Amino acid sequence: WDVCDPEVVSGSFALDGSPFLWAMLYTGADPLAPLHNQIGLAFARDDAALLAGQWTRLSAPLVPFTTTTQWGVGQPSAWVVNSGAP
Repeated sequence: WDVCDPEVVSGSFALDGSPFLWAMLYTGADPLAPLHNQIGLAFARDDAALLAGQWTRLSAPLVPFTTTTQWGVGQPSAWVVNSGAP
């Protein structure tokens, strides 16, 4: 997958019990054709990892698209809801 249309948000996230401060939703595009786009999700532990591109991706698309002859899905939008806010 090539990463396109990234949407990065900060917050308190966990994946497999590991904490992360940054989440990125993105369109994953097949490298040889602009078809079969899917939405991926990745996490960075801290600001240094964010800037260095050290992201931990989910092993499967967050929003899959099974047809390989059409464009698919894309341009995700993300937000963080702070449930602890007054």
